[in-house]
Amino acid sequence: SIAFTLLEIARNNPLEVETYRQAASSLPRDEWRKVDELQYIIREGMRLHPVAAMGSARTIGKEFVFEDGDSPDIVLPKDAFVWVNLFSLFRNPK
Repeated sequence: SIAFTLLEIARNNPLEVETYRQAASSLPRDEWRKVDELQYIIREGMRLHPVAAMGSARTIGKEFVFEDGDSPDIVLPKDAFVWVNLFSLFRNPK
């Protein structure tokens, strides 16, 4: 939830929260959500704690070939059932 995300950011990233406070302090309250820093904070929180953290399951509509140069190509055939783990995906440095 957004409440959890904001709490997590406030606990672990006080510098970002202070940057947002400084940017929003000169604006009327109804314009606080327009400050770019708030969007950055929320996006980072959602990256770290995605709503659908366990991922998403799909049947793919076309064949996908993953080429890695170092290893043999990986081929996912059309109509294959795939699972994307978003929690791991958003923490992968690549």
